[in-house]
Amino acid sequence: MRNGLKNIQPLQFTLEQAGGLKAEKIEPFTLSDDLDAKNPNEKPKDEPADMMMIKNVSAQLQPGEVSDFMPWLDGGFIVLMDKREPPDPAKFQETKAKLEERYLKNAREYVFMEWMRDR
Repeated sequence: MRNGLKNIQPLQFTLEQAGGLKAEKIEPFTLSDDLDAKNPNEKPKDEPADMMMIKNVSAQLQPGEVSDFMPWLDGGFIVLMDKREPPDPAKFQETKAKLEERYLKNAREYVFMEWMRDR
C-alpha cells in the first residue's frame, strides 16, 4: 500500500490492488475528546470499538504517512493520515485547562503516595 501511495496512485486503486480492502473515512477528532466523557470506560454508541486504537495510531503519523497493519477483533486496520487540522482555539483552551488540572491532581497523588510509602 505504501508503494502505491508513494507512486501517487489513487487510494481506491491502491486498495483494490492490496486485495480489495475497504476505505472508511473518519470524522476529525482529537485525542482529548475522551476527557469530556462522563464514563470513560463506556464507549459512545456511534463510535467503532477500535476507535481509541485508531486515535493512538493516528497520533504517531504525519500527513501522508501510512501505518502498519494493526490486528483487531474482526480483522484489523491500516491508517492513512490525510491531513491534520488545528483544534478549535476556544475548545483547546478549555481542554488544556482540564489536562493541567488532571496532571496536577495526579502529581499530588503521586507525591502523597511516595510520602506515605517512605513513612
